[in-house]
Amino acid sequence: MKVLIVALPQKISKNQFEPLELAPMAIYLLASILMKNKHEVSIIDPCEFIQYEHKGDIEELCAQYIMKKISSKDIQLIAFSVNSFNWSNTKVIIQRIADNFPDVKIALGGLHPSIFDKHVLESSDAHIVMRGEGEKIIVNLCNALEYNMTLEGVKGITYKLNGNVLRNEDEIELTVEEMENTPYPAYELLPSSNPYTQLPVETSRGCRFSCAFCSIPHRRNWRGLSVEHVIKRVKHALQFKDNINRGTRLLFVDDCFTANGERAINVFKKLHRLYGYTEKVFIEARVTDILKNQILQNIPLQMVSSMQIGVECGYNEGLKKIRKGLTVEQLFSALEILKQYQFDKHCFLSFIIGFPWETMEMINKTLDTIELICTKYKIVCNLNWLLLLPSDLWWEKEDFNIHIEEDMFDNLLWYANSDYFFTTHPLISMEDIIQVEKRIGAMQRQGGTVAYRRRIGNEEDYIEPSACSE
Repeated sequence: MKVLIVALPQKISKNQFEPLELAPMAIYLLASILMKNKHEVSIIDPCEFIQYEHKGDIEELCAQYIMKKISSKDIQLIAFSVNSFNWSNTKVIIQRIADNFPDVKIALGGLHPSIFDKHVLESSDAHIVMRGEGEKIIVNLCNALEYNMTLEGVKGITYKLNGNVLRNEDEIELTVEEMENTPYPAYELLPSSNPYTQLPVETSRGCRFSCAFCSIPHRRNWRGLSVEHVIKRVKHALQFKDNINRGTRLLFVDDCFTANGERAINVFKKLHRLYGYTEKVFIEARVTDILKNQILQNIPLQMVSSMQIGVECGYNEGLKKIRKGLTVEQLFSALEILKQYQFDKHCFLSFIIGFPWETMEMINKTLDTIELICTKYKIVCNLNWLLLLPSDLWWEKEDFNIHIEEDMFDNLLWYANSDYFFTTHPLISMEDIIQVEKRIGAMQRQGGTVAYRRRIGNEEDYIEPSACSE
């Protein structure tokens, strides 16, 4: 079957896309799997759409680009990789494609359509949603379509049939053995000219926790590949280091690389034996893993390009509410270890303010913690307002008098819309935002390492990262 896999970038204004740094692993992984199963695959990488910035109707231009590929390759199935941020522009483009190519099947994959499968099918011209992990589903779907078989037996899909939306039973998640036997991403298909500075490598999938705000799938289901298979994946990615800018920067896309401390340490030991200090890796770590697993004591500092540690709340009541599984006291114990082993200059902490229950008093507690970290440890703190995405909080939103539905995500630039912001932050006013920004600005002027971005505003004046002022 002739398949086109497409991923659109997120828009940050009416005629501009987000900057792209990380190559999108998922579309290259699915392409590799389909090619192994004898299907013909083409890819349109997100970076290929950048050429249409500030040149008119950006959705129309992107749709025309895709349709040229459909015609030239005689495409039978288009599979769109979708998240909550690119769904709105993807939906517009799907309509234009369906109007011109009514016989081409359109499938959606990704967390957003997996959660809102019925809505995205009822509100768009897409035909099929692949729910959850796509490695097995996309092969079974393509086989069924190619041989004109009924879709009734394809696990993990939701689809349209005779005006109805039908939902098949879930596909079973991949085992570690199945993940290890999956083909490597087809990075040879990367566009020769691209803006990427990092190549993704997956060494584990899922998380052992289930934070209330988190949108990642596979919570409480962490699956780690063996060290041997991690090294094979790294070697594969490094073959394509010249395909991206600045060469060899790797990023472990794991939601929590440090979940198994012994495995994490052994991965770095093996990488060090193979490459010395020449290859650097970005990782995500948890505070509690740093405290219990002796990870930083056993990982060479020179091999870590950067480390992200999610903290989110700066006060214990909030940490408990979001089910983060740590305390402020544990955070500062971990910061001492970071400082002792000189990782303080190689990491950043992420914080979120504006949870539905948060008042300014609570937000100021988080800002107090950030200010102390900036003053004492000089560690970068990345601060964002909560975006209410598919998560446990989404399903609990009515408890906080938040009245929105999934059609909110159909709106272009919903994440920059002021009405959306204040609806999902019922206890916050514009005056509160100004006070927060004044305080952040004061920290920055005193040398505080706080990164902050206000996303609130009309699509014409979407606010880029900048220092805050009094």
